[in-house]
Amino acid sequence: MARIRRALTGSFAAAIAGGIIVSLLGWAAFAGGLVAGSGTGSSPGVHATAPATTPAATPASADRPNTVASIYRHDGRGVVFVEAQHRSAPAEPQPGPGS
Repeated sequence: MARIRRALTGSFAAAIAGGIIVSLLGWAAFAGGLVAGSGTGSSPGVHATAPATTPAATPASADRPNTVASIYRHDGRGVVFVEAQHRSAPAEPQPGPGS
């Protein structure tokens, strides 16, 4: 039991020391201007921007439901249709954990 307590005490002390070191390095990076914060402070060269939004699509007719064809006509610019001429060979069975 004492051996486990010593191991946990050493791990806890190492975690505390590591946290202090990371905190000090982070503070130095912010203070030195290497990292810009996301707060509302006045940092030179950092400007808040509005999030990008896209307008919602309006249906062509409120009484007609959307169909695959109508959605494709409205949003399908640049979409291509690919049709296979030959059937592919069946895949070889893969060895699994039970084989």
